[in-house]
Amino acid sequence: MSQSVTLFLMPETEAIAVKRLQLLSLLSASESLRQHSFLKPERAQQHLAGRMLLRYALHEQGIRPQRITLEERAAQAPLLLIDGRSAALHFSISHSHDLLACAISRDGPVGLDVEVDRERDVEALAAAAFDIEEAKQFKALAGGSFGSKKAAFYHLWCAREARYKWQSAAEDCAARMDMAGLTELHAALHFPRHPEFHICVCSGSAADRIEVRDVGSRQLLDGLLPATPS
Repeated sequence: MSQSVTLFLMPETEAIAVKRLQLLSLLSASESLRQHSFLKPERAQQHLAGRMLLRYALHEQGIRPQRITLEERAAQAPLLLIDGRSAALHFSISHSHDLLACAISRDGPVGLDVEVDRERDVEALAAAAFDIEEAKQFKALAGGSFGSKKAAFYHLWCAREARYKWQSAAEDCAARMDMAGLTELHAALHFPRHPEFHICVCSGSAADRIEVRDVGSRQLLDGLLPATPS
């Protein structure tokens, strides 16, 4: 079975702070509790922006923000409800510095990881984070088709994070909807090309279409907030 995924990329989120109070009003009760639990303002801003990008992605699917509820859950992604009922829509949110991304699919669970391309001590990071098999892949990719250690590191790192998110989402979906077969699917990894970011999307089958959309702050605000007379 094939799977279609739409990926929304928002390279900059600071501009939405001007409408912070109006955007906060769109959060559910449990989201608001979590929003106010962050001690660092930048983490609070990141959380708010991520939830708003998800709402914008759903708005693009014809679902108004007022119909959406996200229920926070310990050690799990939030549960998406539309009009109070569990939704047949799947999502994954990722961020890296100022970059924010959200993937949605109607066809099955999805996992997403994005990383801003920047200089890092990737050898030290790989030694600390990768297991034996990943370390072998890192060495092979860096000296082979990727041609650089940085490209190989980001490829493997994004794949690991996206696969983990997909697996968690598939297990949760299988438990809630009595669909045990979901956990028996093999993760399919996709790497949409971008000049500035490293991206991996994980799905339960080969995605026949991954559509990438760039979203600006003004675009997001116009989509979520009603126009007010000037």
